Amino acid sequence: EILFILSFFYNYSSLSVMIKKLCFSSLGILFFLMLVASVMKAQCPTDIAPTSIAWVNEGSQTYTSGGCTVTYYYCDRTVPDPLGVYSIYETYVYQVEDSSGCVGGPTSAIDMAIEGTFKNSTYRGNCNQLTKPKLSSYRNNCWAPVTYGWQACGNSSSYCKETCEICYSSGQIIKSNCSFSTIGTPPCSDPPGGHLPTPWTSGCYNIGCGTSEIH
Repeated sequence: EILFILSFFYNYSSLSVMIKKLCFSSLGILFFLMLVASVMKAQCPTDIAPTSIAWVNEGSQTYTSGGCTVTYYYCDRTVPDPLGVYSIYETYVYQVEDSSGCVGGPTSAIDMAIEGTFKNSTYRGNCNQLTKPKLSSYRNNCWAPVTYGWQACGNSSSYCKETCEICYSSGQIIKSNCSFSTIGTPPCSDPPGGHLPTPWTSGCYNIGCGTSEIH
């Protein structure tokens, strides 16, 4: 009887440990999934006016041009244009992967991703129209290398914005009346010597905007 009682408590104790491990394991998995969801949601900016209109994380798209293929991860939204007939479609690119070795280095691949947001867009007008829809594409000024490409870094309200009128003609999207603007002051420094390291394996650097881009 004593052995039976000891055996019972031993088995009960082992079962308790197993249940606790299972609970902690389930909580760990749940925490991990919540963390992943939080990170994905956090990729979209919250400080670009108008802040009352939320961004939607759309995942990724691929764009190929001139033998260069990039995959970019982005958010988008539509905002009213107080001076125009159409709403403005906006995108924000937060990560870029170069799968083909684009000529020109990281900044060129990131530029190619921004170009992709225009050329892949389904929000466009007819080129015969006098007034055409606008698309604004944002990216951070600060970027850093990650395993398969480059990712926005710096955690600040510092963006490069390209705005163009877009229309569709003869099977292709045409950009016109494009302009660049910089929002905020980059919290990261320019790369040493004014050029990105080759290879660029670490460091969060300002890559500039428009005609002031750093390669």
